Amino acid sequence: MASDSHTLLPVLHKETVFSDWQSDAKAYLRGKEVFVYCTATFDAAKHEEVKKDKCAGILWSMLSPDVRSLVCQHEDDPKALWAALPSIFAPKQAGQRFNAYKNLTSIRLKEGEGLLSLVGRVSEAVRFLKSSRPDSFTLDKADEELHAVVLLMALPDSEPAYATLKAPFEQSHDALKVAAIEQAFTSWSAFRAAGNAGDSGQSNPLSGAAMITSANPPSAALEAASGPSQPWCAACQKRGQYS
Repeated sequence: MASDSHTLLPVLHKETVFSDWQSDAKAYLRGKEVFVYCTATFDAAKHEEVKKDKCAGILWSMLSPDVRSLVCQHEDDPKALWAALPSIFAPKQAGQRFNAYKNLTSIRLKEGEGLLSLVGRVSEAVRFLKSSRPDSFTLDKADEELHAVVLLMALPDSEPAYATLKAPFEQSHDALKVAAIEQAFTSWSAFRAAGNAGDSGQSNPLSGAAMITSANPPSAALEAASGPSQPWCAACQKRGQYS
């Protein structure tokens, strides 16, 4: 008779919530008394190698084919395999944390949902946020990112221009910096103000170009404004007429 534990084997797919799978995988591997081989280094004694190999086999069987192709180089090393998975599915990057903040603050009680279900969803969202933070993350950095996230989330997604403005920050691998966001807002406001004033010399800050103005000399500007050169009339001292 097949073991019930085999039917409960947690399998990681690309669309799986990684933190959920990671928790289930830990429990499963601990139940098999091999999880320690995912996190520690042991002597190459024969019995240890057997258990390490068993751990690698179980962990590999928890991965769907599309996931295995991403970590195939670690197939025989459970420790390296376990360490590689978070870097792919739960990278500790600013963009990931922005999505976590956005998800957390957008949670609302659904129609017909029980309060305990709401508690569970909030707890899961908080766990996802914490898992996206690097080990060096501090309270000061948390305050900085929260400030930055509020600035970005205040921009409506329904406005394409604003969506484009905040997209680089949402996808950033670096820390979210309030100063950088405020500078982007300042450049964008200046661009919009110049546009409203009819100044076409400003380059769009969303294109990544700096705010610049035309460097044409006055004579060139006057010629451009007056159109092509006209013949000069010596009698009336005007262009466009012949004496």
